[in-house]
Amino acid sequence: MTDSSVDEVSPLIFHSAHIPNVPDNRTIFQRKLSVWLILLSAGFERLAFYSLAGNLVLFLTSDNIHWTPIHSVTTSFIFLVLCLTGTSYISALVFAWISDGKLGRAKTIIIGFILYIIGYVFISLFSDNNKYNLYSTFCGKVNLTSSITSEFFEEQCIPQVLSTLVFTAIGVGAVQSNMAVFGAEQIREQRATRKYFDKYYAAINTGGLIAFAFIAYAQQNNSYFIGYIVPTVLLIIALILFLIGYKFYIHIQPHDSVISNFIPVFINAFQTWRKHQQNKQTLITNRRPSNSSTLLDYQIENSDQLSSTTSNQSWSFLDYAKIPNQGRFIDRIVDDIKSLRRIILVFLLLIPYWLVYFQ
Repeated sequence: MTDSSVDEVSPLIFHSAHIPNVPDNRTIFQRKLSVWLILLSAGFERLAFYSLAGNLVLFLTSDNIHWTPIHSVTTSFIFLVLCLTGTSYISALVFAWISDGKLGRAKTIIIGFILYIIGYVFISLFSDNNKYNLYSTFCGKVNLTSSITSEFFEEQCIPQVLSTLVFTAIGVGAVQSNMAVFGAEQIREQRATRKYFDKYYAAINTGGLIAFAFIAYAQQNNSYFIGYIVPTVLLIIALILFLIGYKFYIHIQPHDSVISNFIPVFINAFQTWRKHQQNKQTLITNRRPSNSSTLLDYQIENSDQLSSTTSNQSWSFLDYAKIPNQGRFIDRIVDDIKSLRRIILVFLLLIPYWLVYFQ
């Protein structure tokens, strides 16, 4: 690049968004062990998730909390749509950025598991109102006189319950946004990666099946306290299993994130586009012929400007942020941002789908 005025913000040697081509010195056993530990951790995490989501309405209307049924249905909707899907999706976006640009996937997953476990511990405490009377310690005695006309936010222990659900959802998003991809990073062959995802979805579906078939049954027919303690223990086991394989994992170093570069690329593209427009207008204004002798030269120069303008018109708006076009970002970063447009379109189309689905 010859234009020294361009302020390049990207290094000439950068981290690729793909798995780097570095030697894998692990033994075959260590490779398989790392993948299976991730699969077991993912399965236990989904078991805990569906153990909480599956019986939430029945838990809130039980003798433990004794909310009125209409409020429990409302809370279930808030939890599943806002607290769980909403908070966990936002959390997934935030923690995906943190893992890509700051901490790495393994450390982010560990943080997510810790938040997850803390939230589940409090849920287990709320569910015990008989054997150890832990519910009364945090929320006071159960109010059996609440009527169906009472306000939703007047229900007993609602700040503690909702804040715990939100806290748990943050942990869910941190784990789910990185677990599947982190497992795929442990595998170098394309065919083996496809097989990994088959096993991954089998693991999480098995966890959900066990949650609905056995944990939900234990919660309804035995004790909610036991029904929540078991998933809590399994979450702790999942974290331990994940930590056991930590030294066997392939750790991709944090690098630039699409989320971090999104706004700077747009700003630089706009600045460069304005500069191109101003330069083009200045050239056209300053190079008008003063007499007939320079008419031919002007026509030649004008023809060159026209071809240059035609070339510029083939660029997309974001292409103005590329270094060859006097922008500040390497082509890879700009192309990553451009690929987001299709992804955003897909997610925008999902909004009406989910609106109809939850009616």
